[in-house]
Amino acid sequence: MTRPWLLFSSSTGQTFRSFYQGLGAEERASIQGFFTDRPCAAATLARQELEKAPVYELEKKQFEAFVLDWIEKKQIKDAVVLLCGFFGILSADFLERCPFPVVNTHPSLLPAFPGLDHKVQRLAWESVPVSGFSMHMVTDKLDGGAIIFQQPVAMDPRWDEDEARRQVRAVEQRWLPRVWTALLRSSLSKDDLSLTSRELRLKHQLFDFGFQEKNF
Repeated sequence: MTRPWLLFSSSTGQTFRSFYQGLGAEERASIQGFFTDRPCAAATLARQELEKAPVYELEKKQFEAFVLDWIEKKQIKDAVVLLCGFFGILSADFLERCPFPVVNTHPSLLPAFPGLDHKVQRLAWESVPVSGFSMHMVTDKLDGGAIIFQQPVAMDPRWDEDEARRQVRAVEQRWLPRVWTALLRSSLSKDDLSLTSRELRLKHQLFDFGFQEKNF
């Protein structure tokens, strides 16, 4: 059974569109709402892609209160929240009061290079022969929650910074639909915040796909 889900974004929306188009019909239909915390292109693309789910463009100062109130009024149950190109930092109060687990995508192999997208990508490009993208549980520690999934990208030293970003983004867009589909069919909950990455992946059987698959 596919669970309901919410999506937060504040970016160009390119990864959102590719990711959303890569989902199956059931997973696309289960999105309940799309939320931004600033004017951005992602909201425009969301209106083009989403058939029924509402799109909310909010100001930062009202974002968290609006979302919490919206969840309560809609009486949504057993949902999951995905941050996809969301550049805000959710407060500890929001994470405590939100009834759903929150999952983030991040353009490095955490715990290496936490932080904002462009800084992260530049550091990885300059510093390591292998980068990639991660999906992790969101806690009040910046990019510090249990890691759900990672996919590596070898950093060709002949690439410039923009090409390195494109390569990481391409891998993210390739894998995100598949991992998110698995999470929407899992029992992931806020109770899992106390688990290590290993415990989390074992509990929800998030170990049967990834970089070891050579032909995907």
